[in-house]
Amino acid sequence: MVSAAGRKARCYIAFRRSAQRQTHPPRRKSAPAFPLPPRGRGRAEAEFSAENTGHQGRLIPVLTRVTDNWGGQVNEYTAGKSVLIELGNRKGRLEFDRTNGSKVQFRKADGTLVEASDYGEPGRTKITAQVPTGTTGALTVIVTMLLNGALRSGEYPTTLTAA
Repeated sequence: MVSAAGRKARCYIAFRRSAQRQTHPPRRKSAPAFPLPPRGRGRAEAEFSAENTGHQGRLIPVLTRVTDNWGGQVNEYTAGKSVLIELGNRKGRLEFDRTNGSKVQFRKADGTLVEASDYGEPGRTKITAQVPTGTTGALTVIVTMLLNGALRSGEYPTTLTAA
């Protein structure tokens, strides 16, 4: 008859043996992409230098969609009626504040800039602006707004056509 201590010792020994079997061999380092002899590798490492300057791109308003509120069509406008501009920015502090210089402009085909005549209450990622009466032809939308406290401008990549 085996005592409780003996059974406990056998279980512990069996557990240790199974744990030893399950250990994995150390990983091998992968071969270099361009195998070089030691002298060539030293020369290549001496010639290569990299520097991280920490430069990041400027954050600008990203216009994802412009919809005619009157007709409901995307990339169209009706003169004298409003358009809904949707922003794709998810990062940064967005603020459309008219007192600080935020605005929506429409660039005509001849390059003339026309500012929106009226604005609705802006949301975090939506702006409603009225296209001035008498505007005709193809238009490009430009939004200027505060992003992280600085005025930035973004342009809608698709030209709007009259409905």
